Amino acid sequence: MSQRRYGAVLSYVSLALNLAVAFVLTPILVHALGKGQYGLFSLASSIVAYFLLADVGLNDTVLRYIVRYMRTSREELGLFIGVAIAGYALIVIALIGIAAIGYTFLTPQHWPRLTPAEIVDLKFLYVVGVASVCAVLLTNPFGAIMAAHQRFIAIQAATIVSRALSAILVVAYLRFGDSVRMVLVLNTVVQVAVCFFQVVYVLVRIRPPMRLAPVPLSYVREKLNFAGPIFIVVMVEMIYWRLDIIIIGSMIGTVGIAVYSVGMQFQKYFQRLATTLSKVWIPKLIASLEAGFDPEATTMHLVRIARLQALIILPILGGVIFFGQDFLRLWLGPDFHLAYPIMLLTLIPYGLEVVGNVRNTVLQVRGLYWRRAIAIVVFAALNVAVTILLIPRMGIVGGAIGTAFGLLCGFVYVQWLMTAKADYLPWRFYTALLKGLWIVIPAMTVVALALHLWPTASWLDLIVKGAIFGAAYVALVWVVGMNRTERGYFIGFARDAGLVRP
Repeated sequence: MSQRRYGAVLSYVSLALNLAVAFVLTPILVHALGKGQYGLFSLASSIVAYFLLADVGLNDTVLRYIVRYMRTSREELGLFIGVAIAGYALIVIALIGIAAIGYTFLTPQHWPRLTPAEIVDLKFLYVVGVASVCAVLLTNPFGAIMAAHQRFIAIQAATIVSRALSAILVVAYLRFGDSVRMVLVLNTVVQVAVCFFQVVYVLVRIRPPMRLAPVPLSYVREKLNFAGPIFIVVMVEMIYWRLDIIIIGSMIGTVGIAVYSVGMQFQKYFQRLATTLSKVWIPKLIASLEAGFDPEATTMHLVRIARLQALIILPILGGVIFFGQDFLRLWLGPDFHLAYPIMLLTLIPYGLEVVGNVRNTVLQVRGLYWRRAIAIVVFAALNVAVTILLIPRMGIVGGAIGTAFGLLCGFVYVQWLMTAKADYLPWRFYTALLKGLWIVIPAMTVVALALHLWPTASWLDLIVKGAIFGAAYVALVWVVGMNRTERGYFIGFARDAGLVRP
């Protein structure tokens, strides 16, 4: 089996593990820490996440140019890797200075809804989180080198082991203590260990060329022109998914954050599910686009990836829509009932965005990402305005409405930009994407509505209903939803994973 296919298998194993860990660990954290401390943990994570913006754009840029120089010049490859490592070191130095300034804003005046004890804990979580970010940034060039060399097995194996180890350590600790500080410290230790593994793996197994030498300003400008719009777009996306929590923390408090974070948590896994498949194809897609595609070829290349994403995402999205409310009630209790509308308001519009999200790679390669970046900043500002306007009237649900509004605006604009400037045929794309699925979707809606006639009184009821729904989907999509190539892909996937005999 190829590294790409093994990587895909392990990616979904990793995702399944993440979902399992979240399913088990979230109620344990909520019970052990309390809603307030759990909300504080989510707030600190959201604040620290903004420092990872220092990497956004640069990581994709490093991957793109490593792929290019691997095919053209080993000398240029060594120079670029040296520049990337030195550049990240300078970024970390600047980040530490910015973080020190940010620390001065962690005061009761800036967070009036937090208690003095919560402010003290927030400061500690902030410092530990920044240290974790610094470790990630310093070693990110090594992760990009592994991806460019398609070492997906090692990448995913490290992710799986680290996630499992982190969960085990946290659960073991919570049997004896209930400090939100220690929970973050344990996660950080495991994250630093993964960073160290990446460095050792690259130096021992790949041994790429590395050299430091002065480079002209034009060399740096070329790379930053590619990275700049990616940075802006992901910064905006960070606003979509993180700023709401910060606003809620300031306007409502940590209990509101806890409920909102649970509803938004599923978006994170939804995103990983959609992008797991596309990530292993991005190096090949970049090479193909730079070789040149006509409109039909570009569109159909996107369709092939988007259909695989849709086939996997549809049953999960349907499950969230039809059974999500019962799941939340059984999982965390009635106190988290507002997490259900938050889930729907974010996941449904986000589903439109993530199916075919490799269109963003097309925009990057064609030099069009600046246009998306500039437009999406406007939509993010509207999102913030709507959120601040609606939270006093609708509470935490108002934050989700603002997020959904921004997502839909961004999706519509990208469709127009791809059509007008990137040789994209939207009618051809969606006709091919929905081939067969236009039968599956209404049929599964009928199945779900029929299952709703069965009251969900226990986990057993929910599991059986979910199994019936899943089995009906698999049977229906296999008969009318997939084409021959897609069936062959999933058969090969199952064979390589050891689920069926060769």
